[in-house]
Amino acid sequence: MDHLMGVMMGVVPCGAATLGVWLWVWLTLSPLQVSYMVSAIQAGAIGTQACNEAVSAIGSIVGDLETTAMFCTAGALTGKIL
Repeated sequence: MDHLMGVMMGVVPCGAATLGVWLWVWLTLSPLQVSYMVSAIQAGAIGTQACNEAVSAIGSIVGDLETTAMFCTAGALTGKIL
């Protein structure tokens, strides 16, 4: 079961032979086992979404810093605080 979860989460490579085994196991799982697998996949998706949001936020901050550096280099910013 751990190997199957690894295949589904992308940790274990899934070749043609592995795919056949995976399909056979998938077809023989009980509804409760399928429910556990779906829950595990959904939990992983939440972490992935949080990482994507963090990357986006960091990208926005980097963009703001680059813009500020550009204005500083051009001498357009003064020491005066608005």
